[in-house]
Amino acid sequence: MSTMSRLEISLSLQGKITKPGISRLLRLYGFVVPGNPDDSYDLVLATHPNAPFFEQKHKLWVSAGLDSTCTIPLTLPDPLPKNVLRYLRIQRSDESDLAAIAFRQINATDGKISDSNEVEVLRFLIESFSHLLDSFGTQLEKLEEQLVEGVYSPGGNAWAAAHVSLGEQRVLKLARKRAEDLLSAVESGSGNVRGSLSALARCANCGKVPAQYMLCGRCKAVAYCGRTCQVAHYKEHKAICRATASKSGSGMK
Repeated sequence: MSTMSRLEISLSLQGKITKPGISRLLRLYGFVVPGNPDDSYDLVLATHPNAPFFEQKHKLWVSAGLDSTCTIPLTLPDPLPKNVLRYLRIQRSDESDLAAIAFRQINATDGKISDSNEVEVLRFLIESFSHLLDSFGTQLEKLEEQLVEGVYSPGGNAWAAAHVSLGEQRVLKLARKRAEDLLSAVESGSGNVRGSLSALARCANCGKVPAQYMLCGRCKAVAYCGRTCQVAHYKEHKAICRATASKSGSGMK
């Protein structure tokens, strides 16, 4: 039986972490295997419906096989799964980021959207993992010492709890290290984190890849099959278009 914990990151208007609401004792039934290679930590990501651009982001999550609330296990072999980065890249997107995603369509979340977005996501993860690690009553190094010294009676509740905590902290430390390495690569300018945005332009309305496409005349950041799709998509694109055009200095007064 793998040992698990549950982290809820409530990403509403501001990102924050709430401590797990499930008692760890509930996860101690069954066998606890010391040094279990299947140790994991369940990461629960959620975004409040009142968050900015929630509808656009929700569509992107669903298209990426995610949802506005989803649980993603962190494991020893894969401490920072790509779905964590996919989710947070969308959640942390601003107007121009969303326009870039719409231009290249859903597969954009397989790679970084922009350096600024990637840095924000990775810094948030590092801070979150550090907060969680600090919240453990007994830190990893001390637990390892205690287990070697036989402080806990083998097979007892305290022994089992120590091994569960040990596994959780190992997974979280690996996840933090992975985020730190990715951040270092991005900030040094050498980070092509899982590829850049796809260069393939898709229609922002129907999702098809046309042989020839037209760009939005105002923001130049979104592609369409033609006039019909542009008109159909206007209501959804309007706010992002204005913000993007204003940012680039190409917007009409």
